[in-house]
Amino acid sequence: MLFSVTCSCGSVGLLCGALRELRITEFKSVVRQYVVPFVPRRVRDALSALRGPGSLRIHMEQTLPSWLSDSIIRDKSLRTRANAEPERNIFEGLAAHESRWYLSSPYFGRAVSWASSFALGEGAEVRSPLVDGRLIQFAAARPVTERTPLGGSKKLLREASRGLVPESVRAPRSVKTGIPKGYFHRQMHAGFGEVFGRVFGPAIRSCHLADLGIIDANRLEEARSDYEKTGDHLTGVWLFLTLQAELWLRSL
Repeated sequence: MLFSVTCSCGSVGLLCGALRELRITEFKSVVRQYVVPFVPRRVRDALSALRGPGSLRIHMEQTLPSWLSDSIIRDKSLRTRANAEPERNIFEGLAAHESRWYLSSPYFGRAVSWASSFALGEGAEVRSPLVDGRLIQFAAARPVTERTPLGGSKKLLREASRGLVPESVRAPRSVKTGIPKGYFHRQMHAGFGEVFGRVFGPAIRSCHLADLGIIDANRLEEARSDYEKTGDHLTGVWLFLTLQAELWLRSL
């Protein structure tokens, strides 16, 4: 990934080449992803206080839904829970930090367990043949350019499978396909609006979350309407979780 280019190689030229190939040209996006993460936390916190909550969010740091009430957003304990965990060590590269996160967070083990149980329920067994110590040790020793998007993703895997799978399978895709994110959006567009309207009503007339002062109902409705136009992934996830929270409260 590009973070490994930035931290492992320290090559600005290589980073610029990767940005050009991926057509990442928006200045704010580049600064947010490849400059802000290296700014000391105290400096970022001070700037965020001036610019507003979440304005200097860094990689692996959660955002908060825009429809949370002002009192909730100002709650420092909630912001602390949303901060990146584990904290990045001094001089630790962003790629190393993310790798440590994958290995230390309980989320991934739980997610894999849930996915396996869902698959077994449908008669399929989930396997992870690439999670083999010998393969990991070999892949980790390869040049960083083989692990970045330059020239296409999964370059080492594609070469290793030459002659073993059809060329149409090995060929790079112009866009990612068959990913959970795509399935999520298809299902959201297919039925979320109808369920949302049935639960909250056409103008969110009745909402436990709003009654408890957790969300702003007007901002929630605006976000739902915007999601239908933009399809922003994170907004969709927060909308889905908000619906789940409301249903949970009504079940108590």
